[in-house]
Amino acid sequence: MYPQSFQELIQLLSRLPGLGPRSGERIAFHLLDNEEAGKLAGLIKEVKEKVHLCPSCNYLTEKEVCDICGNGRRNRTLLCIVEEPAQLEAIERTGVYKGLFYVLGGKISPWEGKDPSALPFSRLFTRLSQGEVKEVIIAVNEDFTALYIKKLLQKVPVKVTRLARGLPVGARIEYVDEATLLEALKNRSEI
Repeated sequence: MYPQSFQELIQLLSRLPGLGPRSGERIAFHLLDNEEAGKLAGLIKEVKEKVHLCPSCNYLTEKEVCDICGNGRRNRTLLCIVEEPAQLEAIERTGVYKGLFYVLGGKISPWEGKDPSALPFSRLFTRLSQGEVKEVIIAVNEDFTALYIKKLLQKVPVKVTRLARGLPVGARIEYVDEATLLEALKNRSEI
């Protein structure tokens, strides 16, 4: 019978992605006996207070807009749509792509109960209506999401491309090596 606060910590940790009750318990014990636990708690609080989504692209930032959207040297005619910030980071690491991004914050998955209404497509259309974007690169993991985006963009006068098929089917973009991702960006094709 653990103390109430310790039980609550285990339950909270168990709800984190990829963790279960056993992992939550191990982490709780680790935090209990670790001098860095206070620093971790402080950093979590600081992140919650300072970090928010960029109003232009939905990427993480502490500023009014993220560094990518605020960079005047980026190619504003290219817009790469990704599901999550980790995918944006993976593409940025290649050093090749110099356009802008739009982070969906998830995927469409009817079998998981995730429909298009949960994603910020209206903000995407607001951005595209400004007329600056000439090409949209779809760089999402899920084919269902990619096809939905392509269908939505049929009414918008932009070229729609997708990363080349050098990526393994079912691969998560954030785990693909930089050389493969570089080739996929270079050899993207219209869909």
